Amino acid sequence: MTRRIKSFAGILLISVGVFSPVCSRAQLVQSMLAKEAVVDVVQKARSEFASDAYVSGIIFYQLKIQSVETSLDPATGKATGWIYTCYSPSRDSLLVYFAFKVFNTRTIIPSPVGASVPGLGGRIVAELKEPYVDSDIALQAAVNGGGGSFLRQHSDGRVSETFAYYNPIPTRVIPKGAVWIVRFKATGDSLACIINGITGQAIRCGLPTSLSLERVPRGLRLDRNYPNPVISGQTTRLSWSIPVEGAGGQAVLEVRDVLGRRVTTIYSGPAEPGIHQAEWTPKQASPGVYLLVLRSPFWKLTRKCLVQR
Repeated sequence: MTRRIKSFAGILLISVGVFSPVCSRAQLVQSMLAKEAVVDVVQKARSEFASDAYVSGIIFYQLKIQSVETSLDPATGKATGWIYTCYSPSRDSLLVYFAFKVFNTRTIIPSPVGASVPGLGGRIVAELKEPYVDSDIALQAAVNGGGGSFLRQHSDGRVSETFAYYNPIPTRVIPKGAVWIVRFKATGDSLACIINGITGQAIRCGLPTSLSLERVPRGLRLDRNYPNPVISGQTTRLSWSIPVEGAGGQAVLEVRDVLGRRVTTIYSGPAEPGIHQAEWTPKQASPGVYLLVLRSPFWKLTRKCLVQR
């Protein structure tokens, strides 16, 4: 079975693209809290997508398409639209829904793009279960924890994105349980706050100095190695990116042959957020196609590498 991970940002863009014609008169759109549409989304997902579907994440993402721009008020925690990821264990598949409210009526729109999620585990597909705080409490904690100061310092400061999900294994940065991540952004500057989703208290605003937010990617990615093809005996460079919400556990980067047999292990260590690099010199590898497999307990990414004489 061939599986692949769709671009998450691409899914969000298409979701808002579906939403934008409906909301061409932006003044008709009413803001709402994140949890306000959860019951409606689950009902729709179970009737149209899969009977075992559940919400695995709630996202706000600031986007502008034509004259329509999503926005979130940090004072109230209300947004003009929320994105809900729904996962089905039986189908091992993710579907994205966009929810907004017009004239006090909630509308739920499924994205035309689904996302297969092989082995992405709890960071993406674990069920976001009650109890967890709503966006008003999460945003208030982020504002009090440092976001308010950030907004006062930057005239163009804003909430650029939020993400609520369930983290099954604690890390140095993120605890086990429901978590909110809130990102503030301004020209040339940004700030990330991690909120305990159960207590509604800020765990941390900002990241360790070694993990500047500018260096922490927004998406999980295994880049194409360079050079590719690689000549046997020469070195090829590899790079991969882990976002904050993808951190936790051990990350392993292996080279496997087309039958899935391990050839060598390039990296084995903590799956920490950031951009990582490594090298591989295929001295003993026969010419042919090999698989670069990067995995943690929560996700798995694969790329092909060609070795030549």
